[in-house]
Amino acid sequence: MVRRSPEGSTAEPLWRRLVTAPAGRRRKWAFVLGWLVVIALTGSYAGKLPSVEKNDAIAYLPASAQSTKVNTALAHFPGGQQVPGAVVYVAEGQMTPADRAIAERQRSEAARTVPEFRPGTIAESKDGRALAYTFEVAQPDASKLPQELEAVRGIVVGGPGLTAYTTGAAGLLVDSVKAFNGIDRLLLLVTGAVVIVLLLLIYRSPVLWLVPLLSVVGAIGLADWVVYQLADHAGLVVSGQTGGILTVLV
Repeated sequence: MVRRSPEGSTAEPLWRRLVTAPAGRRRKWAFVLGWLVVIALTGSYAGKLPSVEKNDAIAYLPASAQSTKVNTALAHFPGGQQVPGAVVYVAEGQMTPADRAIAERQRSEAARTVPEFRPGTIAESKDGRALAYTFEVAQPDASKLPQELEAVRGIVVGGPGLTAYTTGAAGLLVDSVKAFNGIDRLLLLVTGAVVIVLLLLIYRSPVLWLVPLLSVVGAIGLADWVVYQLADHAGLVVSGQTGGILTVLV
């Protein structure tokens, strides 16, 4: 759309005026100030996004997938909301009565401290160098499993010459969550380093690269704020993987 001025000259197209609006002599400072305000208001949400993540596969798999339907149906069966696991004690030599007493004491203490932790009977290996028992964590909320199993691991620690391991499906789940903890920050640092190197090569200036980099920081904060609000109030499903991908894409 082109408009003519009263003198008959062709006015600047509307789209061009909109695009160049942030570059005005005074308006550019208003836009810079506006982005600084956005960064100040939304920057803190980068650390809050993991609090609304849902890492249970049922939450982000398609509802029509067979695995989703099976997991949903299993929840209605006895034990369907329980996650199995195992505890293994390994001694440096042969198991002693003191080692067995440590395993029994820690097993009982973990059951008292974490009500959802339901251990089985302790069994001894044929060579007499290991003890083991299975357990179940009756926790339908998968997001609470890591904290509960970490509490169990804080109790089941073995003793002198006795090493304890917590494993099984519950242990694998918690270890996988821990493996991805902090990945967003690592991705941000690595991606930021790559971008800084590219900007230095492109602009060949020790200062000019800060302008697009600050724009990216503001965009990441704004994107995290929008996604956080949608996940917290509109039911948007966000997992640890999609949170990391968001950082890289922005």
